[in-house]
Amino acid sequence: MRAAVLEAPGRLVVQDTDEPSPSDEAVLVAVELAGVCGSDILVYSGTRPVKYPLILGHEAIGRVTHPGRSGLAEGTRVVIEPNIPCGVCSVCQRGRGNVCPKKRSLGLNTPGAMADHVSVPVGFVHPVPPQIEPMDAVGLEPLAVAVHAFRLGEAAEGDAVAIIGCGTEGLLLTQVATAMGARVLAADMRADRLAAAERFGAARTLEVPADETAEELGAQIASDWSPTVVFECAGAEPAVELALQAVAIGGRVVVIGLTAKPVPVVPLRFVRRGLTLTASLIYDHPGDFERTIELVRLGRARPSALVTHVRGLDDAAEAVQLVASGSTGKALVDVAGVLASQQPGAGAAARR
Repeated sequence: MRAAVLEAPGRLVVQDTDEPSPSDEAVLVAVELAGVCGSDILVYSGTRPVKYPLILGHEAIGRVTHPGRSGLAEGTRVVIEPNIPCGVCSVCQRGRGNVCPKKRSLGLNTPGAMADHVSVPVGFVHPVPPQIEPMDAVGLEPLAVAVHAFRLGEAAEGDAVAIIGCGTEGLLLTQVATAMGARVLAADMRADRLAAAERFGAARTLEVPADETAEELGAQIASDWSPTVVFECAGAEPAVELALQAVAIGGRVVVIGLTAKPVPVVPLRFVRRGLTLTASLIYDHPGDFERTIELVRLGRARPSALVTHVRGLDDAAEAVQLVASGSTGKALVDVAGVLASQQPGAGAAARR
């Protein structure tokens, strides 16, 4: 089979490789579409070390060719849940498989989905309802991340929330929060991302000035918007500081971004304001995927609206580089040519 193989940092090559030979405890999926994620960029650049060579990619849909003991019929379109907890460690036994230290993840420590075929354990592929188009289906995995984060925020219908950082995950979270009845303030340093947030339902947007401190801007947001929940999606320490300053008294800050730098916290202010700080990593198996599929089936969220570029498997490296440049929205790799006659949802770039 053909696959996009990362041979070393910055060197992604499409080549022939062995097709997986799954047991009855796995499902073999003929991949149709794969998405390019920010974590793929960290792996591609070498920022997140992996064992080379590695087939890249974890966001994907495809057709079942070997059902194993899944009970699925051959040809069923499925979305892949790419993070597989061990299920037996003490963390998993507490219901926290999303942070299982023995977790296997496609495209990170096990072969990924930018390939003609990928093997996935039984229970980690979900049938795609016929109402969901392929370009929306391939976005179910990153949307599940947003659904999980919103659940952790515990926002009620009508609550004011703030989303700091309007990259892919921040914009998906804007869709989810709006669908759930929250009033969203979206903040980012880029006007184009804020325009997208408005299209996806944000009631207010705020362009973050480069020269304003987190304390000043946070005080402004707290005074004008009083968000009961603030979601940090930028993955930068100033954004975490801003979130802590902006949240209302008694509110919650949900950190989704993955900054590696320390953030100052003043316990006196944190405790006296009665804040809750929580981390959101991927999603809970299998509930968050089921919730996400239903949200899209009902038309309440549309992940494809973020897509701006589609490339074939031979041009997978270009798709990854486009996302790495920060100059594009969501990019897809059309492994099986299912979108050959279609255009990306945002219409910013034609398929090639």
